Amino acid sequence: MKKILLSILTLSLASLGAQDAAVAEKDVPKKVIASRNKKAAALKHKTATWTKNAAGEFVVTRDIGKSPVEGPEQSVTARFQEDGTWIATETVLNAYSDKLKKKMVPRNIQSACAKKSDGGPAMMGGVTITDTPKGKTFEMGCGGPRFTFDAKGKVVGE
Repeated sequence: MKKILLSILTLSLASLGAQDAAVAEKDVPKKVIASRNKKAAALKHKTATWTKNAAGEFVVTRDIGKSPVEGPEQSVTARFQEDGTWIATETVLNAYSDKLKKKMVPRNIQSACAKKSDGGPAMMGGVTITDTPKGKTFEMGCGGPRFTFDAKGKVVGE
């Protein structure tokens, strides 16, 4: 029993050390700021927060449209290398933001999800939109299972 408790304590302490370190915007390299302004303008806001992860990437996050009951309508996160190279932007839409999901998810993706739902509810739960240099993907629940679609509406993950 002692070994189990010691293992749990050790893992807990290790996970605390693995958390991203907070960084003030003034300490973020100018190339990273310029890249953020170009690739993720929604994150150019006083409520955006910066961190640096274990991989040395600068990560900027902002919650938009907070609701005390349902959480933010959307959460936007972008990652950059220290030289300013943009890695990815991820937007997570709240499960209860149906109007926002319909606005931000292209119609062809909505249709592809509706086909996968077999008559069940399409775009269930939250929606995750990931934009990388390789393109955009949309992950959402389609009648139960979650699917990831590319920008053309093709399933690229389940």
